[in-house]
Amino acid sequence: MKIPKGFKILLGILVFLIVMGISAMVTIIFLVKGEEEVEVPDLSGKNIEEAIDILSQKGLFMKKITQFHPTVPEGRVISQDPPPKTMIKRNKKVKVYISMGAMRALTPSLVGKSLRAVGIEISERGFNIGFISQVSHEEEPGVIIAQEPMPDLEVEKGTPINLLVSTGMKEDEWVMPDLIGKRVEKVVPWLEVNGFRISPIKNIPYAGIEKGIILRQIPLPGWKLRKSQFISLEVSS
Repeated sequence: MKIPKGFKILLGILVFLIVMGISAMVTIIFLVKGEEEVEVPDLSGKNIEEAIDILSQKGLFMKKITQFHPTVPEGRVISQDPPPKTMIKRNKKVKVYISMGAMRALTPSLVGKSLRAVGIEISERGFNIGFISQVSHEEEPGVIIAQEPMPDLEVEKGTPINLLVSTGMKEDEWVMPDLIGKRVEKVVPWLEVNGFRISPIKNIPYAGIEKGIILRQIPLPGWKLRKSQFISLEVSS
């Protein structure tokens, strides 16, 4: 049976309209779905792969931005924009800030420098002064004799640098003996032999006391005395 030509044309038009209708419906569905809003997930602390996977499940994309951070480990999410629980349309990009780790720098060499002078240098290099300990040492007082971490080590900026500072050579301390009433010609040689320093002796006339007797002393008996100090004596004449 021969199909009329007009029927074929009509059938072709009908098929075309059906296809166009289906295409239009698919397009509308896609557009409507694209306009659908979703809740932005919380990505904090996730690594890049985890963040991409979580976003894709919501129909969202990542715009990665890297930056240094003092505490968040390298490769982990620091923050995001929009923040979690914000409602946005599907197929949108979420800015995700990924940590590059802490900024690092070489520790400065501080040994041999004055504690007063290094404060600015430590700060400018991005470090902090940590614990300061003091010890008797042949270096001048206030000079740094050790540091931790050691010089030229690559560490995170902000790391505290602990310092060991010289207080100079510690002198032995003695207890000043009671010299009053003793004969100066016996006391002075004993003091000199033991390394003590004596100021010029003052001779004071004193009635009733024989010549050469110590009348007064500085430091006073019982006071602490170092060999770098001078001992002053007043003697009867």
